[in-house]
Amino acid sequence: MLLVYNRQTLVVKLVKSMKIQELSNAEKVSLAQELWDSVIIDQQALPVTQEQIEELDHRLAQFDMDEDSGASWQEVKARILKT
Repeated sequence: MLLVYNRQTLVVKLVKSMKIQELSNAEKVSLAQELWDSVIIDQQALPVTQEQIEELDHRLAQFDMDEDSGASWQEVKARILKT
């Protein structure tokens, strides 16, 4: 029987074999930081479309016009926790 695995399935199997649940919280945070660092090193790993660039430019321009617009982290967090 031939088993075909996609990359995501292999990653899940790798993670499960690492027994992450046995790590301390500090070790889990350290692992997450290492993973994130490896993602941001290669900016090509997360391609940005022209549409996304234009949206980000638009949002930045809006912020530059009125830096007081938007909501504080406390307000956003409260809104999230309320739902």
